[in-house]
Amino acid sequence: MEEHDLNENELEQRIHVLRSLRRHLIAQRAKFRSYLDLLEREEQAILSEDVDKLHAQAQMEASIVREITTLQKVIDPLASLYRTAFPQTEQSIPPLQAGLERLKRDVLHKNAHNRMLLKGRMSEIRQEIQALRKKKRPLFPIAERETATMVDIKT
Repeated sequence: MEEHDLNENELEQRIHVLRSLRRHLIAQRAKFRSYLDLLEREEQAILSEDVDKLHAQAQMEASIVREITTLQKVIDPLASLYRTAFPQTEQSIPPLQAGLERLKRDVLHKNAHNRMLLKGRMSEIRQEIQALRKKKRPLFPIAERETATMVDIKT
């Protein structure tokens, strides 16, 4: 009878680990999707040169990354418990993990693309500033004239 209770308790623990891992993987997948959506809007802000939107999206991006990191800190130990509890693997977790990996790759690709766009735009702005500096005129018209190097004293 005691062995039966242990097996039932062990089974309940395994089910709890499985459900918890699944729930956290789904939450992390949702966060990555929202991050990918944010990166799409960020690209539009870069292309439209909307600095205010870009600033707001950068702040939201930092928040989402913190949330993803926090979820990952919970998922790692759960995944370890899952591998111990289900050495042959259970059928619902591997597809979730594979989908999550695809989303991570998409996010990294989109993030790199946005950084490249932003870097290019910053380079264009630097060139525009340099061109403006070259065209800048002195404040006083006298400053444009050459300075005399010799003085005529014959008079």
